[in-house]
Amino acid sequence: MLFLGKSGKLFTVGFSKNSSRQYAIWDPKNLSAPLVAEEVDTSAGLIMPFFDDDLNILYLAGKGDGNIRYYEIVPNDDKLIYFLSEYKSATPQRGIAQLPKRAVDVSVCEVDRLYKVDGAGKWVEPISFQVPRKSDAFQDDIFPDCFSGEPSCTAEEWKAGHNGPQKTRSMAPGFVAGKKPTAEFKPVVHEEEGPKNEKELKEEYEKLKKRVVYLETEIAKRDARIKELEK
Repeated sequence: MLFLGKSGKLFTVGFSKNSSRQYAIWDPKNLSAPLVAEEVDTSAGLIMPFFDDDLNILYLAGKGDGNIRYYEIVPNDDKLIYFLSEYKSATPQRGIAQLPKRAVDVSVCEVDRLYKVDGAGKWVEPISFQVPRKSDAFQDDIFPDCFSGEPSCTAEEWKAGHNGPQKTRSMAPGFVAGKKPTAEFKPVVHEEEGPKNEKELKEEYEKLKKRVVYLETEIAKRDARIKELEK
């Protein structure tokens, strides 16, 4: 189960009576029936849910398969949840973890990053979810202030009934504008190095003379074969 942040709703995953994987959205003030209940598929693995409270994006990763479906939560809409897209992989996942929002790469418009543990538990693969934008400007509409990681109050204050607002931080300081490639022309000069002194010059001369003799011999052999064929 997940708490869907500012919407105040609860999100649960599980199985239906016919063993299909399903999810449901609940109003914590009235748990007699779910607001939304949908079947996902008939796979046997558990669904691992992750929620991005800043953008209201919900990720559902199937344990034992390679699919990650993601949805948008719209609190003021009667439907509440809308399917966005799906990440597919032939490699099954054993577990998934979500990177804190303050650590994503805003320079490439990365809105979320999940870390996938393969089925054998031997390696971890990062899966980046990015918005396809080409602007070099900071995208403040998809990067609102996020949770800073600091507690709103101390344990003693919480026990006393205090409940402060969540502390947030700007995502802008983490933005690094991409460097635009510049065209540069660098001519390549091929320098042929010759003999440097009299000794090397003589050695080079002897090599060339032997090469000439070899080539003259090969030409003479070829001419002899041609004459034999003409006969």
